Amino acid sequence: MATLAQMGRVDAYAPAPQVAEQKAAQRKREKQQRQADYRQRIPIEGKFNQGKRSYSLNTLRAKTVRTSEAWIHSIFRVINLLMLVRHFLAPEIILGRAAELVGLMP
Repeated sequence: MATLAQMGRVDAYAPAPQVAEQKAAQRKREKQQRQADYRQRIPIEGKFNQGKRSYSLNTLRAKTVRTSEAWIHSIFRVINLLMLVRHFLAPEIILGRAAELVGLMP
């Protein structure tokens, strides 16, 4: 007696429709997760590139691992401080209130 797959009526290797839908949904979730991870990495990688270009992070000449780590930490601390200054003081400079902030004008 021949089975349906042998007679050509059913593809023996085709997954059930619900299994295929589950796999498609899983692939969609994985793709969305990869995209979200990528979007979170963009600013972080940008800061590393800024450190390499602007602050010579890729040409550190420290003699020990400990001093290299100290240099790297201090460079990123400076980068973060400059970002905070730009964020909090730049709007005031643009609006002309910087002199008032530092006490030069009443």
